Amino acid sequence: MSDIEIFFEEYPVFGSVIMIVCIVVIAGILLIGRSFTSADGDILTPQNWQVMNAKKAYIQELNGLRMDALALTEILNADQPDPIQGQIVTDAVLSHTNNKEGHSALREERTALSNAAVAVRSWSQGAIAYEDVLMIVNNTIQLLLAAEIK
Repeated sequence: MSDIEIFFEEYPVFGSVIMIVCIVVIAGILLIGRSFTSADGDILTPQNWQVMNAKKAYIQELNGLRMDALALTEILNADQPDPIQGQIVTDAVLSHTNNKEGHSALREERTALSNAAVAVRSWSQGAIAYEDVLMIVNNTIQLLLAAEIK
């Protein structure tokens, strides 16, 4: 018998610990490898990694803008204008659209949504006609739908 076999016979727990550590290390390498590999199996370069992260941020922000637009349409679908609800919802939308750290490719969409929020607030307070606000909100929704990347 070799010295290694004698060592593992004397300390059987140590051999089990080494096996578990090896399995954990291999699993960790697998997970790290998957995070650096694209869905089609190509290895991601630093530039591709940056593009992938930028697309993820773009999609997340666009989904947030769409949710805000949905909140504005819910105010417009109400039977009566509610200035309190209009103020609260539009303040929340404006806080999202005034985000200076937003994706630069969505600047136009954020501006359009901000304008729509101001219009909905004005409508809820009785300052603008419903048809005018509806047109602004519909144009904003169309802009947000056109911004989708595939």
